[in-house]
Amino acid sequence: MALTPVVAELNGSGRRQIIDNHIQQGLWLAFFLLLLVMAVMYNAHHIINIAKRLNFDYKIYVFIQYKFTHIE
Repeated sequence: MALTPVVAELNGSGRRQIIDNHIQQGLWLAFFLLLLVMAVMYNAHHIINIAKRLNFDYKIYVFIQYKFTHIE
């Protein structure tokens, strides 16, 4: 994920022929993460409906109330 320091290290040590491999891997990773985020965003209404049916709002509220009122 931290591509800039890797490229700087490889450039500083004179191993410039390896930089393109790291750039390509970074682009592939960004592309697949983009697809994942797009799929989640496209289906967000389904995820929200499931959360409403499972009453997550109340469960999260109870969890937060318990955690902040029962500090050890």
